[in-house]
Amino acid sequence: MNTRALVAHVGSLRSTLALLGLLGLAVFAGQAVEALGAPALTVTMALLSLNLVAALVVHPAFRRQLPLLVAHLALLALVLLAAYGRLASLDGRFELTQGVPFDGTLIDARAGVLHHDGLQSLSFSHQGFEIDYAPGRKRGATRNPVTWRDEAGRERSAVIGDHRPLVLDGYRVYTSPN
Repeated sequence: MNTRALVAHVGSLRSTLALLGLLGLAVFAGQAVEALGAPALTVTMALLSLNLVAALVVHPAFRRQLPLLVAHLALLALVLLAAYGRLASLDGRFELTQGVPFDGTLIDARAGVLHHDGLQSLSFSHQGFEIDYAPGRKRGATRNPVTWRDEAGRERSAVIGDHRPLVLDGYRVYTSPN
């Protein structure tokens, strides 16, 4: 098989449909066995990106119709950014006693393979919780005052909540319903 035929095969609609099916299997595998999630999605997204680039090279319609080309390149950029976001992410939880500084230790954590662990450099403490309750014990907004020192050593404070995070060094810290 020559190079042109190989690129045409990789960029074909049939390959796209097969890779979309593989993406579905990768998502399912990641839910069933967590350790398979990131590697399976990484390989599948890389193959889909290669498929799209090959389709852009092989099919002249992409080159003739600028809006179609731009839409597909934007789609490729979104897929690559979403993949990078998951590979560099950290999802975790910790418990913090009032007035005690955070020491960077998580109870439960799921980190992407590209995540650089900078939690040890974070230092903040919380000053208690206030939770609003509506009639019937329906939970409302949570307010949690926190303090930390900025890069210049000044003490800073803010009030965080369920939808208002503390953002330090790229990490977003939220309160939990508990």
